[in-house]
This record gives sequence, C-alpha cells and structure tokens, in this order.
Amino acid sequence: YLQYPDGRRARAAYSADNGRPFTGIARPMAEKGLLPRSGTSGEAIRAWLADHRGEAAEAITDLDERYVFFNVEPDDGGDPKGAAGVPLVSGRTGAVDTVRHGFGELLWIEADSPILTGGAANYRRLITALDSGGAIKGPVRVDLYLGRGDEAGREAGRIRHPLKLWRLTPKS
Repeated sequence: YLQYPDGRRARAAYSADNGRPFTGIARPMAEKGLLPRSGTSGEAIRAWLADHRGEAAEAITDLDERYVFFNVEPDDGGDPKGAAGVPLVSGRTGAVDTVRHGFGELLWIEADSPILTGGAANYRRLITALDSGGAIKGPVRVDLYLGRGDEAGREAGRIRHPLKLWRLTPKS
C-alpha cells in the first residue's frame, strides 16, 4: 500500500516477475558482517539499505536477480487478495508452495523459538492457504499474512521461526 505526500493512497498489486529465482539478502548481509545473524529482520534490512544508499545498497540488492512488477490500483481500504483471488485474513491466511499445497487447504502451524531478535515467542494457529510467493519453496514453508500497517509490517519482518506444519484433511 502506498501513501503519497498529498495523502492519496493506492495499492501496488502483483502483476508479474522476470522468472528468475528469488535470492534472499538476509543471509549474505549476516555473512558479510553487515547485520548480526539474529538481526536480519525486514525492518533492520530496510534501515541498513536506507543508511547506505548508493553503491553499497545496490551491491546488496543486486544479489537478488528476481524483479517483481506491480499494477497500481485504488486502495479500497480492505485486505489484499491472495493468489487464490480471495481477500487475506490477518493472522489466519498464508502463502504456500503451490507445488506442495493447494489453495484453500487448512493448515495447523506451530512455530516456536524465533531466530530473529524481537520475534514473537510462538505462532500456533489454524490458517488457510490462500496465497503463494516466489520465496515460499518446500513442504514446510508458510508466509503468514499479518495485516496492513506499520505494526503488521514490523511483526512480519521479524518472523523466521522453525516451523511444524500439519495439513488437515477430512477423514473418509
């Protein structure tokens, strides 16, 4: 979601990508000593990039060859729609690897012992798979949607927990 200086708001909706694989920059930043291993939250990465604008920041962002393109649409004030075409519900929906999971699947997640400083102690809940993502690869990977706004963004940037995941299916 975008807010312009004049107060107008818009939504940046996923449109396409260049087909290259996603490469996270958190690990290389820690390996280079730019951030501590337990301090590679989204918030910390954004702050480092802002403080090192120019060549230093470009050298880090260039580690990821993947580009994502967006359409700018009006902000309807609601939650975004996931790849399944259904609005996401804060704290109750997630992005999954669609090679391993189908949209609409019910999943029980248990994630304890945060790896990143400031991460919540645990996440234990029932969620629905309604989205996908280029970095969500493997049978036990979920990107939990936590809502809109600065606080949700800070929390989302601190989630990197070991995950246990169960797919719930009806018994026949």
